[in-house]
Amino acid sequence: MSHGELTVVVEFDDVVVAIEELPTNDVNMMLIGSVGPPGPPGSAGQWVSLTQAEYDALLVIDPEVLYVIVE
Repeated sequence: MSHGELTVVVEFDDVVVAIEELPTNDVNMMLIGSVGPPGPPGSAGQWVSLTQAEYDALLVIDPEVLYVIVE
């Protein structure tokens, strides 16, 4: 999808929409959030990179972990 094929409508003054083309895989990223100063930093979270099959095989899903599915 090219930027010319995407229509974005922002109806609030305090919302920022940013679309960035990533250098690999022709993927676009859309970031949406309120405008304002950043909050205090949180604790560093744990994340795990695994395939969909590996994720499906997990017996326990830890709610404190971000699971990143990679192909």
